[in-house]
Amino acid sequence: MMSSNDGKETGLRADVEDDPVKCKQKFHQVLDALLNRSFTINNDVYLEMIVSHLSGKYDNEHKKLLKSPEVIKWLGKALEQWESEKVPSPDVAAFTLHILARIVEDEWEFSKLQNEKMMDRFQSCIQKQRKLHHASVRLGHVLVLKAVSTHAMGLRWIKYSESWKICLDYYNGQMQTIFILRETSLFMYEVLERFGTIGDYDLVKEIVRCIISPLLDGRWKTKISDHEHTVLVDDEESQRVVTSMMNLLCTIFRKILEKKRRIRAAYYLLISFRFERNLWVFADTIQDHSYLTKLWETHILANCTRLGCMDIPPEDKDTIDLPFEKYTINFLNYVTFSIRRGSVQNVMMMGQMHHHAWRLLGDRAPAEVVLKNQNIKFGDQILLLLLFPVVYETKTLTPKQPSDYIEQFCMKLYDISCEFTVRLMYACRDIFQAYNMSVTDLAIKSIQGIASLHTLPRSRAIIAFQAFVLVLKEFLPDSCYLQNQNDFSKTDLILSKPNLLAAIINALHTLIQHYKITWKECIDSATLVNFMLNLLGNPNLPPRHVVLALKLTQLSIEHGLSPNLALLMDNIQGSGLEYVGRIIFTRLHDINWEVRDSALELLASVVEISEIKFPSFQKHILDCNIIPVVEAAAKNDSEPYVRASALRCLTLMVKIRLLWEHSLAQLNLMNHLITVCDNESEGVVRREAVNTVREIYSNHKIYSQCLDSVFSVLTYVTVKDLYWEVKLNGLLFWQVVICRQLQHQGMIDGTFPTVTFSKEHKKIITLTNNEILLRLRKVLNELSLRGCLGVLLACLDDRCDLEVLKKTVEMIRWLMTILNKYNYMEEYRNIASGSRKRRSNDVPVMDTNYSEHVNAPSPLKAAQRNNADYSSGNVPCRLNADEIIDSIVNLDDVNLLSINYENNMNVAGEGTSSGGSVSNGAGAGDSCCCEANKAHDDLFEQYASVTPDEFLARISTTDFDELVRSRECWLQKTESFGSLLEDVLFSYYATEVNDIDCY
Repeated sequence: MMSSNDGKETGLRADVEDDPVKCKQKFHQVLDALLNRSFTINNDVYLEMIVSHLSGKYDNEHKKLLKSPEVIKWLGKALEQWESEKVPSPDVAAFTLHILARIVEDEWEFSKLQNEKMMDRFQSCIQKQRKLHHASVRLGHVLVLKAVSTHAMGLRWIKYSESWKICLDYYNGQMQTIFILRETSLFMYEVLERFGTIGDYDLVKEIVRCIISPLLDGRWKTKISDHEHTVLVDDEESQRVVTSMMNLLCTIFRKILEKKRRIRAAYYLLISFRFERNLWVFADTIQDHSYLTKLWETHILANCTRLGCMDIPPEDKDTIDLPFEKYTINFLNYVTFSIRRGSVQNVMMMGQMHHHAWRLLGDRAPAEVVLKNQNIKFGDQILLLLLFPVVYETKTLTPKQPSDYIEQFCMKLYDISCEFTVRLMYACRDIFQAYNMSVTDLAIKSIQGIASLHTLPRSRAIIAFQAFVLVLKEFLPDSCYLQNQNDFSKTDLILSKPNLLAAIINALHTLIQHYKITWKECIDSATLVNFMLNLLGNPNLPPRHVVLALKLTQLSIEHGLSPNLALLMDNIQGSGLEYVGRIIFTRLHDINWEVRDSALELLASVVEISEIKFPSFQKHILDCNIIPVVEAAAKNDSEPYVRASALRCLTLMVKIRLLWEHSLAQLNLMNHLITVCDNESEGVVRREAVNTVREIYSNHKIYSQCLDSVFSVLTYVTVKDLYWEVKLNGLLFWQVVICRQLQHQGMIDGTFPTVTFSKEHKKIITLTNNEILLRLRKVLNELSLRGCLGVLLACLDDRCDLEVLKKTVEMIRWLMTILNKYNYMEEYRNIASGSRKRRSNDVPVMDTNYSEHVNAPSPLKAAQRNNADYSSGNVPCRLNADEIIDSIVNLDDVNLLSINYENNMNVAGEGTSSGGSVSNGAGAGDSCCCEANKAHDDLFEQYASVTPDEFLARISTTDFDELVRSRECWLQKTESFGSLLEDVLFSYYATEVNDIDCY
């Protein structure tokens, strides 16, 4: 018998919560240890974790440790070490600066430190001590400055100490890391924004002048005389300095666009210092195409910033925001410049960069109209430039005379283009032909770039989709390979350009997934299934492409087929879909496990839509003899992911009666599923096996001997399994069990009707309140016999898996809602308190096949289970209205008759189980059997011994919200701050012992 442990949660909280006093003492000991110059940290992650705890990430109480006077004294001692000749190690120095950054976030604490000139002294040491010229120390310094810049006193100190110049030197210096670049660029933007907010425009202008000084000073020029100078073309030093400047400005421009507010720094940068004109001058010295890429990116971001992000001073009456027409002209000038340099790659980059910047502009983006007398949009012109390498590559793949559909598509593109765009595309064509360029790589980059633009308007995404389908068509033979297996005309093309084919399939998959493109918007999507099946029929297709093609086929079937076709098709013969089964069957025998797994995922989608939308697929699956192959994969495949996918297919199949009766019922599934739940080492396989058991229990009859094994094993996996998703699926099984019992007692859609038909008494009876209470008592009693109540209580004590606990609480609350709806808990409390006696003679009028024990303490405490488990086709009690209607529609007439006569029919050869319960069924075709499994009988009996009164007593005194909250806190505190400090101290004391031993 299981009982609740009083104070268990209190003890749990005590175990995981750190004692504040002890943590404070340990923290101060760690700080003192860090002052020892000979002490080295074995694991530098320790210091980073201490900083994380002090930031309040795990507990806000830890932030208070930084307020103690001992920490300020420690900073003073550390500063004295910094000012001496023996400076600490870079890790300790960086940790000190992180602590300092957390402290100076508070303006009051900053003022106290600055009264002793500690900020100036720390900064001076960082600049003067060569041993502190380390990347981690510089990063810590930047974080200190970022923390200081959040308040007025800190901004004033930054201004007069000119700390921003130090950060700028860090950004442009040699010792760069990705963290220094990121934090420094953010600091420079925040400084510009905050000084502009307080109105210190002179300083903002000075900072901007300092940032773009490489351009203004002409670092690429060498002076010969007062009137002459030479220009250094592709000078490495000039490019390095200007590149660093452009990277910083790109970050600042992006932040300005993201903040969606005007900023004075943008005005000084773009208008006062004429940044774009100076950048054009520098562009004339560059011949390297890869370097020009960054230059055009900066230009485009600067132009977008001019559209509506400059804070123009009131006294400047001449400056206005950049008109959109001027923006388009500037963009075309960038494209023309790149084409003249022979760099079509930069044209592709500029198109993608435009979309990125346009997304950042959001609602501030102006209307995209180029010619107002025609409906020609600028965004369409950008898309045409991006698509041109793809269309050109399509032309090279076709015979000399292009097909009509290619000509029609090109005319469609021509209709949305303008004269300038057409001229630019002709110029690109001339470059391809003049330099004899391989357009394939450029087309691949273009395809990948377009697929990554998730902000494309839907109409443009469809145009790109159609272009990609045209390219895909060129990889397919003129006649379907499945009809003519001697046509290998396109195999050479597939093997010569595999990356292009992979990019096309990936892009089509991305566009369908993101934009939900269907045949209603683009008829080309309806052809994808046939195209993919044709491609998959080629035995020379590489495994990588097979996986991609199978995934695209799956997505196309899920999104591209119209449900209305189900009214026109009772079979799929004569359509391209008739080859789906043959392709799946073939690919299930592939030697690559990724291919087998993808084939099973495709089969799962086909099975799922065959249940309601396309029933004709059911017969197709049977005709192709796929189910035995899936069962073999579930049992024998060497790869666990394939076994899991096979079990998922079987889970979907068991819900379909045609598949069950003609194939699945003849397979010995339940024995294997119980073995998997018991002995499988991979959690993903056990998870799917539990799902399959649940679906079999929900949709078909299980013999009583097998049912004992099912309950026993499901009890074990729900409580004892090491994988949380297995436990969660086990709880879903028990939820179905609860629903079955409630339905067996007459509940419909979560409510007991006013009247119901009693199959036992063959008459309609009225469900009074007393009768409902007795039926609910019966439900609890049956759940107790099955171990369900004991399992729920055990899952309440699960200390590791939060999702399991949440699901358990959800199930118990749902059950309690039903009990409280009919005042069952009030009745229970009255009986428990002795104010009311339970009447032993009141037996509910219900359908049952076992006898009550007259001498038992309660007439509802049964020795045998009822026959609710043997009813197939029950409607789950927690579905919405549409799902309920679908479930009723799926029940055929034979099933309805079998349910009506289930009390008068016994399965031949089964007899009565050892417990005395009678197994009912409509025949072997709808039943499931297995061998007895007594491996977990002791555990099952333990949980089955939990009585309804014990269950109700436990949940009545449990605060579920507090239980979940305490478990969440426990999981968050798995990285105990006290334990972390102890590890550091242990490392320190171990070092001291080693020193003594060596001495």
